[in-house]
Amino acid sequence: CDGAVDEDVLSFFFADLDGDGFGDPDQTVLACTLPEDATTDATDCDDGDPAVNPAATESCDGIDDDCDALVDEGCPDSLACSGTGLIHVISDGCMNDGGGSGVGDSLEVYCFNYVARFCLSGEACQWRGTFPATDDGTTCERSGLSSDYMANAWCEYWNGHASYYCSTSEQIYF
Repeated sequence: CDGAVDEDVLSFFFADLDGDGFGDPDQTVLACTLPEDATTDATDCDDGDPAVNPAATESCDGIDDDCDALVDEGCPDSLACSGTGLIHVISDGCMNDGGGSGVGDSLEVYCFNYVARFCLSGEACQWRGTFPATDDGTTCERSGLSSDYMANAWCEYWNGHASYYCSTSEQIYF
């Protein structure tokens, strides 16, 4: 009888429209007790899909299934060769170059005669621009590489692989 209604007993809850137990942080509900279709958890990144939530297992589907702001982590990146030209650029963080070949370099993957060919960015590369008239079977262009890591391991690491993984700590593995 103090003139205020339900003071000190109201709580914020979060809408859980897909019923997965995780709520939408942008859809709040103010109530005395937990309403149906709501939860105390505000970590769902897609409240329209019960398969997408922080407890989900990441799958290789182009969706952030586990709501960690990373898409398809732990899934292989394809080096599949189709067409002709640049098909993929692999960041410096995903190469085992020992950090000695320059900051911000990348590994460029070209497709020529349905075979993946590799070039370090900024280096001379026969597949960048005009392609050679004949295919000599070379798959790595090492012209001018100065880093021991890249010069010694680059072709050895990448040749023969159809896919690779780049971990969340930016380490490459096949």
